[in-house]
Amino acid sequence: MTKNRELVGDLIDSVEALLDSKGITIPSADRTGEKSEARLFGMEHAFLLDGFEQILNDIYPEGAIDESGTEPEVAPVPAKEPLQTNNREIAGDMLDILEELLDDKDITVPSLDREGDETEARLYGREFWNLLDLFEDTLDVAYPHGAVDEDYPESSGGMEM
Repeated sequence: MTKNRELVGDLIDSVEALLDSKGITIPSADRTGEKSEARLFGMEHAFLLDGFEQILNDIYPEGAIDESGTEPEVAPVPAKEPLQTNNREIAGDMLDILEELLDDKDITVPSLDREGDETEARLYGREFWNLLDLFEDTLDVAYPHGAVDEDYPESSGGMEM
């Protein structure tokens, strides 16, 4: 398993914990009804896994190669233009993918911070900020210097479901 794949597993565990704390189960055609199924399952789990991993592989290609030298399943995409970024921006891009999934499934994560404005995101308030901080902290441990200039492709962000 590659470094980036392990990181993505940790990040998805954080999403699972949030969903569990809010009693949210993401609908999936892949569900069989077993009680052991995770809150995030099947193609929806794969959507986040692939999206998060693609971002990490694009930015940190050294984490996409396992110890045997095997190339990643989700190959890095060369940067179109040099950009300055940091792990917080990367974490934000990953949360954009989660937001896309929530929007596709018409799920809004409850938050005490909501004011009823219809422009509020699906992931909002302290739930958003706590997850963003957790993602950033996880990335900072793995990649303490962040990404610099040409390491961060402009194309990162949402994926097609």
